[in-house]
Amino acid sequence: MDIEDLHLACLAEIPEGGGPCRLELDESEPHEHREPLQGCEGPKLFARVTEADRARALERPPMILSCSRRTDVPWAFLRQYLKAFREGFMYVRSPVTRHMDPVCLKPYDETTGKGVTCISWWSKNYSKWIEEFKRDGSILHSYRMHMFNFTVNSDDLTLEPGLSAPLPERLQQVTWLANRFGPHAVNVRFDPIVHYRRLPELKIRDNLQDFEQIVRHLQSLGIRHITFSFCKPYKQSVRNMYSAGVELVGLSISQQHQVLDRLLPLAAKHGVELRCCCDTGLVGHRAAVPEPEVRKVRRWGLKKEGTAKEARQLLATPTAPEVGESRCLDARLADRLAKELGIKVTFPHQKDRGQREQCNCTGSREIGQYELQCPHSCLYCYANPKPVQPGAPGGG
Repeated sequence: MDIEDLHLACLAEIPEGGGPCRLELDESEPHEHREPLQGCEGPKLFARVTEADRARALERPPMILSCSRRTDVPWAFLRQYLKAFREGFMYVRSPVTRHMDPVCLKPYDETTGKGVTCISWWSKNYSKWIEEFKRDGSILHSYRMHMFNFTVNSDDLTLEPGLSAPLPERLQQVTWLANRFGPHAVNVRFDPIVHYRRLPELKIRDNLQDFEQIVRHLQSLGIRHITFSFCKPYKQSVRNMYSAGVELVGLSISQQHQVLDRLLPLAAKHGVELRCCCDTGLVGHRAAVPEPEVRKVRRWGLKKEGTAKEARQLLATPTAPEVGESRCLDARLADRLAKELGIKVTFPHQKDRGQREQCNCTGSREIGQYELQCPHSCLYCYANPKPVQPGAPGGG
């Protein structure tokens, strides 16, 4: 179980039929963030792993590392993690038990058949990672397989006040990664789709203004899908947004379908499939298409006795795009990459038990730390305990 499961149990209520997400706070529920890790015993963050703990970690080295769902390591904390990779070990705190567990980071060794074979990266800004990978002798070259989850949303400093890279720069990073590692190694995420109001305005806004530009760019690179989700009203997120003068607007299922009816044809026009992350209720939704006119279909070759039902069957088939199911960390993709690189390994395909029930990701070892607060300061993110000032340093 990951910490997001705990947040899912504390969602703010979405009004029936959709609407503003508000919290009823009482005196027993303080507005300020409570630091959950105070008083925890054990090694400090980035402390040197003891010999005893190294021996323990070496017994079961992970095949795939996830770095990281919990904070943006490639942008904000790459320096500290590169040091850990060079040492071959690090401590990672469990968000549930709060214990510091030793993790082996040593690269895969063909002679022993053990070690880290693949790293799945997560970021909104890969500029520092790319710069490091271009450097001769980088420790990153010791890990032969890299997969990338790259969140590329529209430019919106209201929702993402600390994101320093404008959209054109981020798309250039997608291009570099796709050209260097292959388009199939890059999973671009438009995540989440957010509807909100800037208080005290009544106008409802969204962050979809650059969606078509993004999928058009993906088409040019040969990337055939984009992952999405709708913003969930975590209580911490609703508080952070309200503190910033923003009110989250929750959508009903029917309203989400209406949004998808607009996005599905846009993506399909550019040969890109929409895949939903962690919401099986949206998987399989097919874009609404206008009722076909029988007289037009007759002109295309149906017999005069053709019925409206036949016309709908003729036109509705593969022309109506539908929502697919995402697997953001996919062992099947890792198997493909290993085969392409001539690495004779097969990855376990079991579902990751550390993620929420609707997540389809396969198993990996998460090495991120919630204590490392992401400087992007996205208002909608459940992992941000409190808003940070735009441009605050992340330590990278």
